Amino acid sequence: MLTDVGPELAVVAASSVLCVAGAAKIVSPVPIASTLSQLWGGAGPSLRPESLRVLGRLVGAVEIGLAAAIVLGRSWAAAAVLVLAACLMAMAGVVGVRRGGGIPCACFGRSDRTLGWPHVAQWPLWLGAAWCVARQPTLVDTTHRAGYSVVLLGISAAAAAAVLVGRVWVKAYPLARHRRRSVMTTARRAGGTEVSAWR
Repeated sequence: MLTDVGPELAVVAASSVLCVAGAAKIVSPVPIASTLSQLWGGAGPSLRPESLRVLGRLVGAVEIGLAAAIVLGRSWAAAAVLVLAACLMAMAGVVGVRRGGGIPCACFGRSDRTLGWPHVAQWPLWLGAAWCVARQPTLVDTTHRAGYSVVLLGISAAAAAAVLVGRVWVKAYPLARHRRRSVMTTARRAGGTEVSAWR
């Protein structure tokens, strides 16, 4: 049973990661575009902000397209594209190491992480996922594979959405709590009048 379920989980996990990364780049495209500019050797200053945004969103759209392709189009071709993406990520990690860790990661939007050995170390995991993509699912027969693939894509999208909502919540909750406390403090100082903390 594990030999049947394991590859499916790997495909869903890879698709979910690509969905999260792609969505982050579409929403906030400048960080990844700036990273790509640094990887290309400092071409960033010559690009206009509009061009950077278009480039960042294009990368995000390609990742989401690949996320859909590896679930819906389980084949050696889809696996080969995933291997190519994995090789590019590993090469970016090598460049980051050679430049002393000064290139921001921006894989999932703006962050304090830099390109380096973790991106190289992920390469075998992506190769394993690509091998799973190249295999046809064995949990269902050929007549139900189309519907099964759509269900898997829905699971991947739902998992990605949960991660994105969680990231927003982690950032927004402390701000909302601080605002609530400041409103309550202001209300107490004004004479104890009850004021809605969320107004």
